[in-house]
Amino acid sequence: MEEEDDVADAIRSFVNHFIPSLREAETLDQAEEVLRNAEETDENFHRLEFVTMLNSKIEKDLSVLLDREVERQKLTEKPVDVQGQLQDRIVASILKSPAYGELRKSILTSTKDAAEYLATNYVDEEVETQKSSDRHGSKHWMSSRKTGGGTQYSFSEESSVGSSYNHSGYGFLGRDYFHQVISGMDAKNSLEVRKKAMQDLLRINPADILEEVQAPLKSALFDSLSDPDNSISEKALKYIMRLLSNSGVSLTKSIFLAFMEHISVQFNARKTRLPAIRDGLSVDNYHHSIMLVKIRLMRDFMLQVSKYWIRYPSERLMEEIVKATVEMLSSKANSPPGSPEILSPVHFLALIDPKAVWFKTWIHGAFSRNQLMQLFAKHRSMVEGAVKSCHDFYAKRVAVKDPVEEASKQKLTPRTSVEVTYKARHLEFAYFIHSVHVLSHVLRFKKGRELFPIKQKGGDDITIEKLLVNLLQFVVQPISHKDSVPLEKAEFNPSELVKAMFRRLAAEEIPLAICLCNNHIASILLEPVMSWMEYSNGNSTSPTLPSQSTMLDVADILSVFCSSDRGKRFLLQVNLDCSVVYPSAGKSSAGKSTMKPCQILCDFTIRALRGDFNCGGLDVKVNRVVIESFLYVCRQMYSNHEEFREMNCSELSSAASQAWQDSLRDVDLAVTPTPDNDSSTARGGGESSRPGGLSESQSNEEFKWQQILVDNMLNFSANPRGLLLLLQTGALKECSQHMFSRYSKKLQVSKCEKFGYGVLVSKISACAAGMNALLECGFLSLFVSECWANLECSPDDRKVTQPYSYPVESIDGFCMKSFNSLLNVIGSFPAVFETFHGVKLSTKQNFSFREPPGSLPEFINRLVFVENKDKLHSLFNEDQSHTFGLRIMNAICCCLDSMLLIQSQYGLTKTLLDCQKANKLEKGSGYILDMPTVERNHLLVRTNLLGGYSERSLPKRNCSIDISDYSHPVFHQLPVPAAYSPTNNKAYNKVATCDLSKFMTSTKTWQHDDKWLQKCAANLVTSLSAKANIKGSLVPDVLEKVLEARCAVIPEWFCNDSSDVKDSEVNSEELPPMQKQAAHLLLQYGQYLKLLAGGKEEENHLLQTLKRSRVMLRSQMVVVPKGDSSTESKFVNQSSGYPGADWFVGVMYLMFMGDQKRCWTFLKLFAKSMDSCVLWPARSFLYKGLPKTVTGTGMEPLMYCVGNNIDRIVELELPHVASAFRMSGYSAALISQHWLRQCFLNFFNWNDIVHFMLLCVISGVDYQVYTCVAVLNHLSRKILHQSNQQTLVIFLKEEPFTGFKLSDYLDYIRDLHTKYSHSIIADIRSSFGGTSTSFYSKQSAHKR
Repeated sequence: MEEEDDVADAIRSFVNHFIPSLREAETLDQAEEVLRNAEETDENFHRLEFVTMLNSKIEKDLSVLLDREVERQKLTEKPVDVQGQLQDRIVASILKSPAYGELRKSILTSTKDAAEYLATNYVDEEVETQKSSDRHGSKHWMSSRKTGGGTQYSFSEESSVGSSYNHSGYGFLGRDYFHQVISGMDAKNSLEVRKKAMQDLLRINPADILEEVQAPLKSALFDSLSDPDNSISEKALKYIMRLLSNSGVSLTKSIFLAFMEHISVQFNARKTRLPAIRDGLSVDNYHHSIMLVKIRLMRDFMLQVSKYWIRYPSERLMEEIVKATVEMLSSKANSPPGSPEILSPVHFLALIDPKAVWFKTWIHGAFSRNQLMQLFAKHRSMVEGAVKSCHDFYAKRVAVKDPVEEASKQKLTPRTSVEVTYKARHLEFAYFIHSVHVLSHVLRFKKGRELFPIKQKGGDDITIEKLLVNLLQFVVQPISHKDSVPLEKAEFNPSELVKAMFRRLAAEEIPLAICLCNNHIASILLEPVMSWMEYSNGNSTSPTLPSQSTMLDVADILSVFCSSDRGKRFLLQVNLDCSVVYPSAGKSSAGKSTMKPCQILCDFTIRALRGDFNCGGLDVKVNRVVIESFLYVCRQMYSNHEEFREMNCSELSSAASQAWQDSLRDVDLAVTPTPDNDSSTARGGGESSRPGGLSESQSNEEFKWQQILVDNMLNFSANPRGLLLLLQTGALKECSQHMFSRYSKKLQVSKCEKFGYGVLVSKISACAAGMNALLECGFLSLFVSECWANLECSPDDRKVTQPYSYPVESIDGFCMKSFNSLLNVIGSFPAVFETFHGVKLSTKQNFSFREPPGSLPEFINRLVFVENKDKLHSLFNEDQSHTFGLRIMNAICCCLDSMLLIQSQYGLTKTLLDCQKANKLEKGSGYILDMPTVERNHLLVRTNLLGGYSERSLPKRNCSIDISDYSHPVFHQLPVPAAYSPTNNKAYNKVATCDLSKFMTSTKTWQHDDKWLQKCAANLVTSLSAKANIKGSLVPDVLEKVLEARCAVIPEWFCNDSSDVKDSEVNSEELPPMQKQAAHLLLQYGQYLKLLAGGKEEENHLLQTLKRSRVMLRSQMVVVPKGDSSTESKFVNQSSGYPGADWFVGVMYLMFMGDQKRCWTFLKLFAKSMDSCVLWPARSFLYKGLPKTVTGTGMEPLMYCVGNNIDRIVELELPHVASAFRMSGYSAALISQHWLRQCFLNFFNWNDIVHFMLLCVISGVDYQVYTCVAVLNHLSRKILHQSNQQTLVIFLKEEPFTGFKLSDYLDYIRDLHTKYSHSIIADIRSSFGGTSTSFYSKQSAHKR
């Protein structure tokens, strides 16, 4: 018998070990397969007790026989020729032996008997196991355990039976057994019988309940839940919990619906012992605690069921559960009229789930949200109760501190030794918290907002606006104890709750627009800000200022407002009635002062930065944390040019600069070691500090504050106008250093671009002072080092998706980022001038591989000027690096001024021609074609010819293995082959009949009035619309007469600067080499266009005109004192005149067809007009007529006036193009400055250049802006494509405007003029501080 028990135990252990695998088997055959292959799949198979027992028996009974058989087989004479035959013969012999047969029979018999024993005694063993569990189980009626979904409660003295798979065998309960248990649960039975029935029920696994007994079992179970005996009701509640977690969908749904009905009955029944709200809630009371447990069970199920109810649409699981829950929560206890209000289910739920997590879960998905909102519309009491709770709590405004600790941390255990009681104010506060969270989600959706207004008895209806205004008072006028609440309890503060609610609503576009974009709400939200302004203006007698936490809460809500376009637009455009009269405030129709929220916030931030708050004769400082928060709000509102115009960003940037300078001064007062201090420290053994000095921690705080201010000053300089403000503050070097430190550390730049502040670096480099600052801080050196590392030191293990073909691409994709970053910085002429002017290249010929260049001139010297083989062979990747340098040089030379500077200083053309000559074949006229040769050929043509897309043929820049594909002639000496200059069949020197020519002919005795000017502009437009070419003598005639007419009609449009130039000054003037080379190119271009006859005399006339204009402009320049921190640049300190070539004078000379006298007369008069400062770059250079604050910065009106408006209009009219520019780290203003500086030479055909100049002179210089926008519109598709290819800057600099004709876009240009002329003219007027553009104001009044 003992042996049989051992076998039974071994089999039981064996089966239990494989239960997980057996559970996964879907059929009996699969289960048998699992056991059959157990030895192969289970690594612990041979450690099992049953297997060990079998091994021991085999070893005991067959070991002797096995040894004999081995010896016998060895003595046989049969050869073993195949591996394994010996083992096979031994096994076959053993299996035929009598000993093995007896052993097999014995094992089968004992195993069969043990299996029968286990099957027979299965039920008795389970009962004994359950009794043993009862004896050692928990004596407490309710124990809690933590799960992933929260806290769950078990109620019985027995442990859970679990599923059938947890047993060592299989057993099934019959229908009779269920009926026996159900009948025993009848309330008519005695207490002992009911207890015995409940005990039996707890042993039943919910998964084993038969379908036909579910209905009677549910009825009996909920009768037991209301049993007078507490132990029975507790066990019934525990079994309900099991049913809700482990039963099927149908049974789960029916049990939960019945559970909701039971709770509703409990609240509606008169005999239920529920307290009134004013009496509080004692957790020690059994009836109260058991209700809390029921509500907690309901809440836990509500959280879990939402995870899977979408799987059962046919069972209407979600619909019926949501309906039952809402109906239960909407029920209230029946109390006599006039009696105190009884606790509702929501009060209990608020204690269990104050943050309404269940509601957030249910309303998250549309599947349940629609049903929930429909039920709320039908059963409005729950939403009405939530709104009433918020309204009543606001009316009382009681400082509640206890529920923060008790409602969140006290365990809901009814049998605790310490009595815990929630007082009435605790219950109301918990209900308020729950209501705020519910309403914050209800208002997010349209159907939720349709529930308003909420009607209340004896009062006005509560609208969404009224509700939010009341709640907002908790933020702007918080309860007095709020500041003393510890941080970990802040989530239960009313102000924090309401702030979270407003942040949630403001984060979504539609709720923000409907609920929060309201004048009343905005006025309430800005009350603390306006209170500070009132104190400062002396309009308030209240001694209390809004606290720091209040201001931070307001800033936090406003920052979410500004995160969306709708909220930002509201703050920028709406007008609020202000109780404070601001200097910049307007007047409403009612006579009240009005101001936009953005202006209020900016004024407050400016005053806070300056410390201009004087309250009752005392200076009050705003905390820096508050200032930082409001600065962040302001920088969020300012993200484009329109917002820059709406906000007072100039004052804001100035205030930030002043605060930064004040902080620098404070840091200078920090403790500095001195001999006296050191000796006193040594004698006294302590630290000495100078009175008024700063400690180390204070110095660190000052440094952090400086970094915040610098970062904000950079943000406010994101457009050309803002950059001008930054230059005027004198903080450019520090800002550049801040950018460089963040870039070198690869830090994320808040919400700006990640890569080196993106477009900001490009814009800073476009002005001379900015480029000088970038050079000093090391930006350019870093870019050069990165380029060199990628070219010469690139890793060998970088991935290659396809093998390189010959020839290689001129710019490897691995180097493209470095190429773009370098090109963005040196893309403008001031940047190139600052970098190269006066810098001599090294004459060293041999360089080691470990000798990288440290500056851009050295970089160019190593890669471009490789005039001998030793210098070329010093490059590790000769062809690729040399080609890369040529591409950089090609991009630089696209700017004519930059090309002339490199040409005049380093003889670029001579070097290129020598390199081409070295590649010439010894025999014949051919050349060795490789990538450097092709690139040099392209660069030579580009630098020695002028012309638009149909006037100059640039050779292609790639070649294939088949040389015949490259049909462009290669040359090693000038002039450029005629193949690159297409035949010109147009006669630009002859007049063509058009409306403008007819108009000029018919007005021989014209009068100087506005009408004539307007008619002239109209005829110009008509002629251009008719595709007429305005050329020949008509062009100078129109220019002269228009200028004379304007001078006579609007004399204030012209200044009184002397334009007389003495011949002696002209004769003694020596033109810079750049000007001479420019004159040579213009003369060559004029001959090609047949506008100039050519020859030495023509060249002298052009040079004389350039000399006269240079002498005249220099006489009107302001002398910039050296040493000024904002003007330490080579570009600005050019006292001899404009550093670049005067392309405007050259183009005018061609338009006057070489008539030196007429051209000079026009230039002399045009220079007196203020428009010349915008259209004529050399005219505006250090011009004394410009504001002194602008002249010292070296920034040109072409950038901060024209470029700023181009950027603004592109953002409004071509947002996709603006995005492409921003992603490429460039801007429309920068490329437009490039085009306008050289009067569109090499980009427009000549006739379009003439039309452009006529438009600007006749119709106004604002047409510069519209023309550039029209060009970008024409190139928009290509811009998007090139942006994706990361070649946008290269494309815009190198490619002419193929297919562009100004006449085709005339209607578009006129539409832009209609929209934006007023604002652009006002901007020009403000830029020069005069009324020079009054003519444009008159002209804009006559809309065609």
